[in-house]
Amino acid sequence: MTTEPALALVDAPEAVAEIAAAIRAAGSFALDLEFMTEGRYVAELSLVQVGWGDPDGPEVRAIDPLKVDAREIAELVADPDVETVIHSAQADLALLGQVFSVRGRGIVDTQIAAAFLGLGDQIGYAALVERMAGVYIDKGSQFTEWSRRPLTDDQVRYALDDV
Repeated sequence: MTTEPALALVDAPEAVAEIAAAIRAAGSFALDLEFMTEGRYVAELSLVQVGWGDPDGPEVRAIDPLKVDAREIAELVADPDVETVIHSAQADLALLGQVFSVRGRGIVDTQIAAAFLGLGDQIGYAALVERMAGVYIDKGSQFTEWSRRPLTDDQVRYALDDV
């Protein structure tokens, strides 16, 4: 695997299987979802972002669940042998349960961890990253039409930074 994230979305089943295998080997990964709720009774999963440690360096990918089944990634969240790191996990875990019928196990919620460290009980991801790592994350693409394809390079960059 390469260490430079591609701006192209992962939309091939064999690539999803390769990513799931790499995450399982790593034993932990970061997860974020982009989904649409506006004008819908049920949230629509629009993007699955994952990040994990690799011997060659960190890896991040954005998987397009509108084109490829992301079940292998969702099942990792339910695997007690794989630690899943999510910021403000409640909505993402609920959506994974709704779409893939999985329940999270081995979840580390960075928002809850930050609260225990005295950083505030509702600190956002960008504020937490900036405070702890000194890295600014542009959240300008956060509220965009995630279900519309093709995604712009700015949307994909945001998504990869957001995991």
